[in-house]
Amino acid sequence: MKWQTLGSKIVYKNPWIRVREDDIINPSGKKGIYGVVEIPDGVFIVALNKKGDILLVKQHRYCTKIISWELPGGGLKKGNSIELQAREEMKEEAGAIFQSFELLGTTQTQPGVTTQIDHFLLAHNAKFIETSSKATQQDEGISSAAFFPINKVLHMIDKGDLSHGQSITAIMLYFSKKNLILSRAT
Repeated sequence: MKWQTLGSKIVYKNPWIRVREDDIINPSGKKGIYGVVEIPDGVFIVALNKKGDILLVKQHRYCTKIISWELPGGGLKKGNSIELQAREEMKEEAGAIFQSFELLGTTQTQPGVTTQIDHFLLAHNAKFIETSSKATQQDEGISSAAFFPINKVLHMIDKGDLSHGQSITAIMLYFSKKNLILSRAT
């Protein structure tokens, strides 16, 4: 048996999310309600420069009150392709562009709560548009952007300086897709 939806109503919405409450019958046959947060799909970019360094943006997150280094990315706007959204996010968040890309994979973000599906790209030959690496979305808490060698990025994850779940997922997909093996001295 699988989930059945008997009815649905929107209980909250704003320009970024909708929250709906579904009347359901669960897989064991019991009636109940299920809360679902509808969020646009996401696009996150592992952007490599010619040296193989990874582009990160430093962002202060309102909900968690945490400052973290993250990959450029964001919500997929209606009508945009994944590539177009990736190019927009790179330019807006990091002041950067890339030459080519490949899809690393797709994951469910929090399938018990949200409808969001995330798409992860590997972007090649990324570079800043200008000589400055100034981020352009300070209204979203982004204060800077910089390229880091992969060993530094892994150290940032270990230290908690990079704690954004989608960024860590994308980096792991990059390692998996490229069959990269890490050997690190402990």
